Amino acid sequence: MKFHLIVLKEDKLSASSYTSESEARQAWERKKVDAEDGWMVKAPEDLAEIGIDRLLVLYNDIKPGKTVTAFKSLEDGCQRLFDYLSRGPDYQSGEDDQQTGEDEVTEKKGAAAPKKAAKKEAAPKKAAAKKEPAPKKAAPAKKEGAAPKTNGAGRHGKFADDAKIKIIAKDNPFREGSKAAERFSALKSGMTVKEAKKVGATSVDLQANVNRGYLEIG
Repeated sequence: MKFHLIVLKEDKLSASSYTSESEARQAWERKKVDAEDGWMVKAPEDLAEIGIDRLLVLYNDIKPGKTVTAFKSLEDGCQRLFDYLSRGPDYQSGEDDQQTGEDEVTEKKGAAAPKKAAKKEAAPKKAAAKKEPAPKKAAPAKKEGAAPKTNGAGRHGKFADDAKIKIIAKDNPFREGSKAAERFSALKSGMTVKEAKKVGATSVDLQANVNRGYLEIG
């Protein structure tokens, strides 16, 4: 069984794996990970708190090959990232392809279309005297599924600079004296995202606080 350590540092997630829990906890202490900026992962569900947007960014950062544009669900993202962290380079893409998001499935179906069209074009050679059949209209391309709204957030949890912040939490929800508590206390209702970043907030902070219901951005 492997233990994985996910760490948030300077608005970027990183992942490392260990063969025992004690080894992972030693790394936690060695890296001086704050409780709000790190996750000890033993099972797929331990990744859920990170959020689907940040899971997708981390998955594409560490896994080589084609970029995945969307997970089917938060559970799907947790399982796929956990499987890759557990198996590393031995993680087979065949299984991964079976679980691809809607965007990738649409691309693969579209790629198969030219083969069918080629067979239809060859048909007139068998009976030259017959009139060539009128070409069929190409099927309209499937529309990609709309990305879920995330309180003004763009792709991967990026917010517009002029989006306004509204504090929902009555008290500071983070451990007193922690870096996360310090960053949260600097946020004020009516402040824009650009202003929040000037006082130390990061895009990942803002998205995590929205996911937890501590604030709204719009």
